[in-house]
Amino acid sequence: MRAAILVLVGSVLAACVSAGPSAGTARSSIPKSARIALAMQRLGASPERSDCYAARIANDLAPSDAEEAAELVEKAHDREDMKNGVLDASERVKRAFIGASLRCSSGL
Repeated sequence: MRAAILVLVGSVLAACVSAGPSAGTARSSIPKSARIALAMQRLGASPERSDCYAARIANDLAPSDAEEAAELVEKAHDREDMKNGVLDASERVKRAFIGASLRCSSGL
């Protein structure tokens, strides 16, 4: 099971390249999907892929879980850090990242 999650999370992260740490804090007034998309772009994902993943993740989760997902991506210093964050996240957040990977990887 953990291996399957690693493979799927790896495909989520395949769009990202190491971009190094970035300063900044997220404001709760910014939609979760925008926060996720911006953070994924900071990590190197294309705008199209970032938008797809962010919309899927934010729409699949309750507000508190979407906050967890946004914080996870925002706090990541690089793609490996994000991967570890996803693996340590709640099951709902893990499933949202996996679902986004499955739905966004085909056409982007």
